[in-house]
Amino acid sequence: MPRAGHGGRLDFTGARTMSEMVSFTAGDGRADGYLSRPADAPQAGLVVLQEWWGLVPHIKDVAQRFAGQGYLAIVPDLYHGKSTVEKEEAQHWLCQVN
Repeated sequence: MPRAGHGGRLDFTGARTMSEMVSFTAGDGRADGYLSRPADAPQAGLVVLQEWWGLVPHIKDVAQRFAGQGYLAIVPDLYHGKSTVEKEEAQHWLCQVN
């Protein structure tokens, strides 16, 4: 994906988006996630759920594509910074999500 200036990105349509890791209140604690937003005011917001591999580049790209279409997209990091390509490990982590 081509880079845009000032920390922004260009999605496949050429739309400018901004993406970053963020921390937010979740229940009684804090959580982290990947936030992608369009350059202009968003049409709406949506939650993108990671696959069982974790918050991997493909899922970040999905959020960026939604932002390129005008949506604010948040991907909660359900595995707290961990990702894997191993099926058994992914299944173990998924069973621990609460």
